[in-house]
Amino acid sequence: NYIYQLCYFFNFAEEEQLRYISGEISIDRVNISNSLQVGVSIGGNSLKSLSITKTDITNTKEHGISIIPWDIDIVKIVLTKLQQNLKGINFPDMTSTELTIENCVINGSVLEGVSIENEGNSAISIVNSSVTYNGFLGVSIRDSKSLKLFVSGSAFSWNKYGAIYFYRFLMFGVKGDFPVVLFKSNYFFRNQRIAVDIRTKGSWVFVNNTFEENRGTSVISFHKFDRFQFTDTWTSPLDIHSNLFLANECPDKAVINIGKTVKRNHVIITNNNFTSNLGRCVFLEGTAAFLPAHVPISITDNLFNENSCENNSVVEVLHLDENATLANNIFTRNRAENVVFLQVTHAIESAIQGEKVAFNNNTLSNNIAYISSHLSTASLLCISSFWHLQRIKFQL
Repeated sequence: NYIYQLCYFFNFAEEEQLRYISGEISIDRVNISNSLQVGVSIGGNSLKSLSITKTDITNTKEHGISIIPWDIDIVKIVLTKLQQNLKGINFPDMTSTELTIENCVINGSVLEGVSIENEGNSAISIVNSSVTYNGFLGVSIRDSKSLKLFVSGSAFSWNKYGAIYFYRFLMFGVKGDFPVVLFKSNYFFRNQRIAVDIRTKGSWVFVNNTFEENRGTSVISFHKFDRFQFTDTWTSPLDIHSNLFLANECPDKAVINIGKTVKRNHVIITNNNFTSNLGRCVFLEGTAAFLPAHVPISITDNLFNENSCENNSVVEVLHLDENATLANNIFTRNRAENVVFLQVTHAIESAIQGEKVAFNNNTLSNNIAYISSHLSTASLLCISSFWHLQRIKFQL
């Protein structure tokens, strides 16, 4: 209780116009429950470090942990339980901070489990933690400058409006690097809406994650949403490899949905297992006719097994105007209108007539047409809209 009161003294000091240039706060082995205010509130202007360990904060009317200082170097929240609070962790003005959330349980928040607004050059690590049963989003991040995000060994389950929401917004005249993000060995289960909703460019890597029984529009959705970034040319690969997508239900869009406004220098989907999903497995919506896509696509070494795609395709790519490779994939026992649907729409300009689509060494067996009541074979490959396509190669 004594440490808890110190936190509020830090708040009062700010209100009395006293300024702390630097300092360290450590909170250890504290239990807070049924508070009518914030569980732990850190105020002030500048702080060197904050450490919260082995602390339980339950059933507060406000946030479990609220971190206000605009200038704080290091924040570590370790072995802490945050349950049934308004928000678990609220960090509204993070500026050049190294934030670590490790071995934590964030459960049953009315709104977000974790809410962060980054305005500096920051790094976030979420490791070996669980973010579950939150009434809005599991983790919400708004990036307004430069951010590195590492998420590993964590579970995101039963979040009502999705597990991860990442949104980037730069004010006019503000410059910042695009985010660098790695999701490794995480478990996403029974999240609703969009499990991982990404609305920015950047470097995105998903490796060795499991996505099981998520329900909504998509499991992973990419859409560009940078209002003042229309002239940016910096892009980086989107890399999704060695993941398991099992029994997800995404009838409206797809397990992996890449929207019309996404601009990348490569989309790599390799060595994944798509089994027993409802809806498309991969859907690239292409671009509007007046925008260049520049999205070379590589879909290789994946297993597509026993998916029910209804009147859509297992893999569907629209408005394809760059190189595409589909190789060494296995499509078996899927129920769909088509196994693969590619819409190739090259413009007439001679400068881009050297693009190619390669469909090599794929295995397609026992796939079933959705509209038929008989065990007839689904259309293996559907290609449409060729405009001056110079080279296309198929090898089943």
